[in-house]
Amino acid sequence: MAELHRVFEEKIRDDVTKGDLFEKLYRDLANYRDDFVFANITRRVFTDLIRLFDRVDALVEEDSVAHLQREDILDQVRSFRSEILQALRRQEVSIIDDGPGSFDEMVQEAVDVAAVPRREDDQKVLTVVSRGFRHRGRLLRPECVVVGRFNGVEEGQDNG
Repeated sequence: MAELHRVFEEKIRDDVTKGDLFEKLYRDLANYRDDFVFANITRRVFTDLIRLFDRVDALVEEDSVAHLQREDILDQVRSFRSEILQALRRQEVSIIDDGPGSFDEMVQEAVDVAAVPRREDDQKVLTVVSRGFRHRGRLLRPECVVVGRFNGVEEGQDNG
């Protein structure tokens, strides 16, 4: 009986030791995952955002901001837009640039419709309200568009 008791106590100690090792392994894996995500993804995103912040901050701090002409301000905004697109490209995010054409519900969201006078303009994208984006080919945000809807009467046709 004493031998059986000793075997059980040894088994319990082994199980506790194994449990402690598994807990350490889980903590180490979680730390590795968090470090990996930070080093390979999060840090890059933060670095790009900080770089853009520095540019905006410097522009806001300049005394000459009040003296900028409209075209100078537009140039700055275009430059910021370009820098944002570069940062997105570094993260493998691309802008949906299919151009005007037929409405594609796979990458576009119709936010409004507008009457069109010709049948061939039915379901055509009339206006892009906001651009869509993909990450490694997967849709992040659909392109928001206004779509043409033919009302059934061709231009120049009578109803009667």
